Amino acid sequence: MPLPLFDLFQELREPLSLQPEQYFWLLEAIKKGFGCSNIEDLKSICRLLWLKSVNSEAENKFETIFNQYLQENQKLTPSYTAPSVDRTQEKDTTNETVDNRQERKKSTPTYQPASSKPIIPQNTASQIRLTSAYQTAPPIDITESKQGYILKVSDFPFLERQTRHSWLRLRQPLRRGKTPEIDITATVQKIGRDGICLQPEYKPQRLNQTQLIFLEDREGSMIPFRPIIDRLFNTVEPKKFASVNRYYFRNCPRNFVYLQPKGTEVLPLERLPLERQRTVLVIISDAGAARGGYNPQRVEMTQALLDKLQPQVKSLFWLNPIPSSRWTGTTAAAICKLLEGRMFELPQEGIQAAITQAKQG
Repeated sequence: MPLPLFDLFQELREPLSLQPEQYFWLLEAIKKGFGCSNIEDLKSICRLLWLKSVNSEAENKFETIFNQYLQENQKLTPSYTAPSVDRTQEKDTTNETVDNRQERKKSTPTYQPASSKPIIPQNTASQIRLTSAYQTAPPIDITESKQGYILKVSDFPFLERQTRHSWLRLRQPLRRGKTPEIDITATVQKIGRDGICLQPEYKPQRLNQTQLIFLEDREGSMIPFRPIIDRLFNTVEPKKFASVNRYYFRNCPRNFVYLQPKGTEVLPLERLPLERQRTVLVIISDAGAARGGYNPQRVEMTQALLDKLQPQVKSLFWLNPIPSSRWTGTTAAAICKLLEGRMFELPQEGIQAAITQAKQG
């Protein structure tokens, strides 16, 4: 089935950093009658839905690509020009008989108004192909496809910049040592107090003492989510924290975690670098929600894990890539109850809520 204005969305997708849902916003708007009067009306609704910020660069890209698209699809765009009527040639029909009026009405051409249906160029060659969101082949970086739309990692529902700033909220600055930068205010106060300055005061060094530790379920039903988890981990800036460590497990850690995704080298749980006042522990797993069903043994194993780790960390939360609507009746719902609600969805809102909760302790 051909998709209206899908080619236009594809052309604007990269320049304007459009997300998949923004195409469906346009379809919904058209369905409700917006953007259907004429080309300018259509351009206005596209600009409203797709231009995230008003700046000259984005505006120029939009205008250029939209106008080029119209030129290439001009023959597919219907138009209507109402004919002009010469009032001077109108006849006086005051004394015209009823029969003559009906006869003249039949012979007079009528002009239908412009269709109220959307003016939508359609490319019959465009077919949608929503490739699996989490497949790893073909490569995630593919941006174009002759077969239709391919969902990229950048289309996932969290934004790199916002997520990077969200992690920084977990920092705990600690003044330790001095920097080479002179503290002007402190130096002036010292001169006023002592009447002499033999040595200037220097600004203290601020160190972040937070330790971030990630425990990531990497196998089984979590295999499709590897690209998005990797992207999430890349939003963490290690230099902004005291340390950032990433370990791996399968379904639920028992007595150890893996040091590499596919390696055999393990680290016992007792040797995890946990500190009560500094460590924020992040567990990433679907908790059984991907396949559904309830596994009491997994719940018991998770309870044992939490009992062992929670007393040793400052805060702990769980990120689940499966929507919460699919947790009901599964192992994930039971584990979420063990966590007292500290299991969050992976999209942007879930990440921010998890970090807010961790910040509060």
